[in-house]
Amino acid sequence: MASDLFVCSSRSEGFSTVVTEALILGKPVVATNCSGMTELLGDSEYGLVTENNEDALYLGIKTLISDNTLLNHYQKKSQERSRDFDIKKTMHEVEKLWL
Repeated sequence: MASDLFVCSSRSEGFSTVVTEALILGKPVVATNCSGMTELLGDSEYGLVTENNEDALYLGIKTLISDNTLLNHYQKKSQERSRDFDIKKTMHEVEKLWL
């Protein structure tokens, strides 16, 4: 994915596969606060979670593209979070459920 960041502007979501994919690719994420985002991104720990309105989303995107230090921070946090979706780790967790 050739982009500087990923934006999820959903009004509502379930488990966001596309945000998970962006994390796996190590892209900084800006997302509106809707179901599933805090589970994936924490309280803006692994990606910037904004209020669920156009103005807040605009400010979140503007903040990240204007601040390379913050953009790099969220890129590193995204890469860190992506380790939680490693197939071997996931399979190990599933196997623990059965044993």
